Amino acid sequence: LPKNLNEDIDLLETKIRAYKQKALSVEELKAFRVPLGIYEQRVSGLYMVRVRCPGGILSPFRLRAVAQIAKESGSGRLHVTTRQELQLHDIPLDKLIVTLRKLLEVDLCTKGGGGNTVRNITASWDSGISQEEAFDVTPHALELTSRLAALPNSWMLPRKFKIAFSNSPSDNAGAAVNDLGFIAEKRGDLR
Repeated sequence: LPKNLNEDIDLLETKIRAYKQKALSVEELKAFRVPLGIYEQRVSGLYMVRVRCPGGILSPFRLRAVAQIAKESGSGRLHVTTRQELQLHDIPLDKLIVTLRKLLEVDLCTKGGGGNTVRNITASWDSGISQEEAFDVTPHALELTSRLAALPNSWMLPRKFKIAFSNSPSDNAGAAVNDLGFIAEKRGDLR
């Protein structure tokens, strides 16, 4: 998790308060909330929150927690994205902060779920279990996520940046079509 995540949530709360008091424009609020993975939906006043799942990993405990948070905060609908993230839908503005804090309680975050940031780093869905894989790429996706989350500049890029790790030449993670892609390969004698 990014070290300043609590501060980001506190600042978003301040900005939402200012927006509701007409002291902050809709554009200024959007500029701050989108890099936190919060998008306005087509129905005015409702938002989608995108939860990062590095390497596509989410424990049963956390999945149950996200499902419960989705029920308490919004419509209860969850959507799995092509970037291996979860989206919670139909969350009112007044419930965004409590939603983010509940996610943080189970070590989940939305930061980098949108905007010009390093997006969720994906990995082959069958990494660690595939008979065809060169090796399990999951630890590499998780380590790179940890390192980039610690860098303040990874949240303020000129454009979104997508990274993927595939465990075999079949490239089922789409590494070849990401901004930065890694395809596992064994070379030489591995004794």
